Amino acid sequence: MSQEQREEEIQKRVIEFTPRNKNQELFINAINNSAITIAVGPPGTGRSWLSCAVALKLLYEDKVNRIIL
Repeated sequence: MSQEQREEEIQKRVIEFTPRNKNQELFINAINNSAITIAVGPPGTGRSWLSCAVALKLLYEDKVNRIIL
């Protein structure tokens, strides 16, 4: 597979996810509406997963050009 084909394949990928509860929905809205978002809370609430999913979605949609962890 050529580099051009690889880039086209990556651009075709769509990241879709839905929040499981109101707090996750608020967290996603905070990420989308703020330059920097800091999340705190108990383990297992989806902070890391949601952060990565939203970041990748924004990257694939060319709304950001890099992700800083």
